[in-house]
Amino acid sequence: FDHIERGNVKLGGIKVLVLDEADRMLDMGFIDGVRKIVKHCPKERQTLLFSATLAPDIKRLCKQYMKDPVTVTGSSQVDPAKLKQIYYDVRDYDKLKLLINLLKADHTGLVIVFANTRRGVDLVTTNLKANGLKAMAIHGGFTQNKRQKALDIFQAEKVEVLVCTDVAARGLDIQGVSH
Repeated sequence: FDHIERGNVKLGGIKVLVLDEADRMLDMGFIDGVRKIVKHCPKERQTLLFSATLAPDIKRLCKQYMKDPVTVTGSSQVDPAKLKQIYYDVRDYDKLKLLINLLKADHTGLVIVFANTRRGVDLVTTNLKANGLKAMAIHGGFTQNKRQKALDIFQAEKVEVLVCTDVAARGLDIQGVSH
């Protein structure tokens, strides 16, 4: 939107508008900015909206910006009966220690660990490495090339643990992840 206001970009020739991660845009409060940008696009265009969920706000977006929308859903590839969830009630300062102990005790496959922030990702990765675990970080502060290299290394099983923000991990499909 900043580029539109400065006159650096004109959207009059847009034929396809892609709104990716629409649910996250709503969660993060970016919807007003999206609306402003859409107003600068031609009314006659194809609009593609991608979202992990179809909450009522997402459905309203579809009605507002799309003609005759078609919903396409992906089927789950994980049998919920095979999932096991365990909850540990620990103090904040014990979380990292617990994670290290769990990772050292169970080496059954590739592991993805989520942290809330880039700084958290870096902190967890550094501590896992310092405790003898093969870990790599991935977050939005990395270039696309660096993120792809980290994913390639992880998929090749050269590291056991990928530590990332939830945003960086969205859309990843990695075989062999056990935890």
